[in-house]
Amino acid sequence: DLNLPSSVTINSATLNLFMYNAPNLTSRPYGAHRVSGAWTEPGITWNSSPSYELFATDTITSGITDGVWLSWNIQSDVQGFVAGSLTNNGWALRDESPLSPTTGAFRSQEAGFPSQRPVLEVNFTAPPAPTNYLVVNEVHFNTASGSDGANEWVELYNPTDFSVDITGWQICD
Repeated sequence: DLNLPSSVTINSATLNLFMYNAPNLTSRPYGAHRVSGAWTEPGITWNSSPSYELFATDTITSGITDGVWLSWNIQSDVQGFVAGSLTNNGWALRDESPLSPTTGAFRSQEAGFPSQRPVLEVNFTAPPAPTNYLVVNEVHFNTASGSDGANEWVELYNPTDFSVDITGWQICD
């Protein structure tokens, strides 16, 4: 699950899967399709797979080399999950040319090789925290040694659009 506030901006999101066994004759197009039906891990089988979107969020070409990472750009889906406009049921990986006699094989989360398990990489930007008051940004105190000697100070930050009169303010021990 993506437990991010709905106000974040998804800068990038990539689904990374390790293909340990590549198609041996020709490269295959694999699409990452957003799953639209609910499912549970113990309840899914070849005969009871959930529904998924007809069009892939992203499609990549596999190549014919074993032991490589393949990556799908799923930024739009993840932004929809975070915003609440899409339900996060994951993705179904589909061979977009299923009539081929060869296909690749990918590691799952149960792989005995932890370094080859699927990875969801999300880069996001959170909005600035709103404040309507002065913020004590930095404090420099008790400097018995060093170049500042006994120079103690406090840095204030004003994130508001208004000036603040601090005449008469005191900092006391």
